[in-house]
Amino acid sequence: MFEIKEKPKMVERAVLIGTYLRPEGRSEAESLLEELADLVDTLGIPVVGRELVHHRENHARHLVGSGKAEEVAQRAKALEADVLIFDNELTPSQQRNWEKLSGVLVIDRQEVILDIFAKRAQTREARLQVDLARMEYSLPRLVRAWSHLGKQGGGIGAKGEGESQLEQDKRKIRGQIDRLKRDLEAVKRQRATQRKDRKRTPVPNAAIVGYTNAGKSSLLRALTGADVLVEDKLFATLDTTTRKIALPNNQPLLLTDTVGFVRNLPHGLVEAFNATLEEAVMADFLIHVLDVSQPEVMAFYETTHSVLEELGADSQRTLVVFNKIDRPCDPATLAVVRERFPDAAFVSVQTGEGMPDLVSRISELVADDLVTMELRIPQSRADLVARLYREADIRHTAYEGSDVLLRARVSPRAAAEFKEFDMLSHKPLKPFRSGEIWPDDQGVHINAHSGGILFHEGVYYWFGEHKIEGDAGNVAHVGVGVYSSSDLCNWKNEGIALRVSENPASPLHKGCIIERPKVLFNEKTGKFVMWFHHELEGHGYLAALSGVAVADEAAGPYTYLESFRPNAGVWPLNFPEHLKEPLGDEDRQKLAATPMPGNMVPDWARDMLVRRDFEGGQMARDMTLFQDDDGRAYHVYASEENATLHLSLLSADFLKPAGNYVRIFPLGFNEAPAIFKRNGRYFLMTSGCTGWAPNAARLACADDILGPWTSLGNPVRGTVEQVESTFDSQSTFVLPVQGKGDAFVFMGDRWMPENAIDGRYIWLPVRFDSSGTPFLEWKDGWDLDAL
Repeated sequence: MFEIKEKPKMVERAVLIGTYLRPEGRSEAESLLEELADLVDTLGIPVVGRELVHHRENHARHLVGSGKAEEVAQRAKALEADVLIFDNELTPSQQRNWEKLSGVLVIDRQEVILDIFAKRAQTREARLQVDLARMEYSLPRLVRAWSHLGKQGGGIGAKGEGESQLEQDKRKIRGQIDRLKRDLEAVKRQRATQRKDRKRTPVPNAAIVGYTNAGKSSLLRALTGADVLVEDKLFATLDTTTRKIALPNNQPLLLTDTVGFVRNLPHGLVEAFNATLEEAVMADFLIHVLDVSQPEVMAFYETTHSVLEELGADSQRTLVVFNKIDRPCDPATLAVVRERFPDAAFVSVQTGEGMPDLVSRISELVADDLVTMELRIPQSRADLVARLYREADIRHTAYEGSDVLLRARVSPRAAAEFKEFDMLSHKPLKPFRSGEIWPDDQGVHINAHSGGILFHEGVYYWFGEHKIEGDAGNVAHVGVGVYSSSDLCNWKNEGIALRVSENPASPLHKGCIIERPKVLFNEKTGKFVMWFHHELEGHGYLAALSGVAVADEAAGPYTYLESFRPNAGVWPLNFPEHLKEPLGDEDRQKLAATPMPGNMVPDWARDMLVRRDFEGGQMARDMTLFQDDDGRAYHVYASEENATLHLSLLSADFLKPAGNYVRIFPLGFNEAPAIFKRNGRYFLMTSGCTGWAPNAARLACADDILGPWTSLGNPVRGTVEQVESTFDSQSTFVLPVQGKGDAFVFMGDRWMPENAIDGRYIWLPVRFDSSGTPFLEWKDGWDLDAL
């Protein structure tokens, strides 16, 4: 081990050797050998030959069979090589055997990497880490390093023959290892203190990670203007570099560049670099940079991810960035990465392409952690106001008396400092009391029925049908109401998000039906997209359309786009092949002559309704929206005369069906769908179909959102009446509570058809049994601390 410290001066002609066991492993072995050549080039050692060896089993003596080993040794002699470098890890005895056979120095990939690290390390911490890794690697290889290891030592007081030189050297190295570990622990404590000091400032931190030479340092320099080393060599930088960036929303961010990874990174080196890589563990989120021009880009991703997993950083929020899109890229590889990482950013640090979008995406990640505060600050504290304008995202400013009123988005650490000025923090968190009048900030009963909630930039937005008094309130006279809250308890009336029209020719004319509005934010388009069940005035369920509207701000106003029947001309993915043809005239007449109110679709018509509506699109009644972890959005709606649920993937802009949908529980008569995801499993809550009469709830689960779905029965626990009526309500949404981890709230509506404005809200915590199955129990009063 020790003689390779001066290797660049000692060796001038290297032969690289890679081995593989299975024929299908040849491609990966070739790629690894190419990477080894880059590593050796980083050391400045010329490569005069390469050998790729296939062997059926590993041999203890030379890794490969003796005949193949002799053949490789002879080729190396013919090339006048003075070093053999194996891509595979060799045992100490295998290294000795190869050196005897070839007569030249023999090293492996681990020693090459360790040598590179030794040359690149600049700071005391990095040098300590490298020295520790080298010592631990050297310990079992001392026989290679010395010729006098068999000599015995003795003397006065010694017992027996004394201690061999090998034993003495091992003892010395163990002592050095212990000292290095102590020194490294001291450095880690110092880093922890520095990190603690940094955490006192209200600045979030992101760590840039990725495969070596992917462009991490270039990205740091492009984003921050930092003067950091950028070189087209593997492991160009080993030490972490942290720089500050000011984001467009006024929020500062600390960016940290970490050491890169390669495949087959020595385990001991990962352990030795734990202190450096702790930046990834401690960061608020990760930026994983990949070179998209590399054919092995997915293997590089897996390598980095496996190391992060070993460090416990794999669960961090991660923004995947594919760099070097200005270089030639394999179209097939590009298609694979775009499919697997639909939310990734594609950039060229060299040309600047995609960089504005990347900065925007980083801003959104930082914003996810920001806290919305309603601040009242005395004008005498102009220093605090100025600081907020420097470090916070100011949404609204007003003046009242001698105070400045600010709505600001700030980091959690800054929120703690401004707590005494926060008007919201002085409002008591009221317990949820299902079925009681729920007043807004003006003391008026919240008027957002049968809707859902959007969480955006630290604020919850509650959308729902705005009702009026009497049974006339069961049709739309105003539109969709919206309320905002930062704590789910105190709600501010933001007004009407989507208004009906006074124009009789408008599809949204007063008297139409606008039900179950749900809103998603599309990060790619920057638009807020609302879907709702829409019935034209006086048409009833004969229309049963899906309406779509968009807005630039969460609370609106929303601009109505269109209403339509989804998936016209598209068959469900799980529809029988032999039935995929539109319905004939005779069957159409038979269906038209069969009354099908409520839940009265006959069994013989099970598959006819899809065929009947194939050309014009499927009927769409009660509905909800769901956005998955990968950013894809889905529309779930009651269809086929309420007999069958449809679950449909939406287009990338969330404005249309994407053409992929499935039927769930044909003739099951489920309505009022609410869907959520927990621990990788999808859950669907629904209700039976008897109009406004309360029904028993239903629960289903699936491992894939497109199914198959399995019925789990009724999730309600309680009295017979509660179980049969779902607490005299019907599901409308299941809300994941932000900042609570594994916490969900069931939202149900208790409709009052005789006086629609008096509808009540049923909010209950979703519980889970030992098998992970959700269930609901009545609570007279509860708060978020119960989650």
